Amino acid sequence: MDVHPEIRADVNSNPIEFMRQEDRYEQQLGDRAIRPSELEAMGHFLDSHPEIAEQLQKDPSLIDKPELVENHPQLRGLLRGHFQDQQRLQFV
Repeated sequence: MDVHPEIRADVNSNPIEFMRQEDRYEQQLGDRAIRPSELEAMGHFLDSHPEIAEQLQKDPSLIDKPELVENHPQLRGLLRGHFQDQQRLQFV
């Protein structure tokens, strides 16, 4: 909050309303939001698979292409095991 003093001011002035707004935002995202555990799993995966990480860094839209998953069974396993909806995974 040191980086965002306006957020700190909002929280300090009315913490209950701030949390209600946060809850509404999260409800709007619903299942589209990437969960922290999914983000962590993807980070570990990309750290241990630098060739896939490099491909996705060059062209993030590859995650939406079936060829990438077909050519990398490890990635297919990660997506099946950690992401119920691959469309939530966007690297933009």
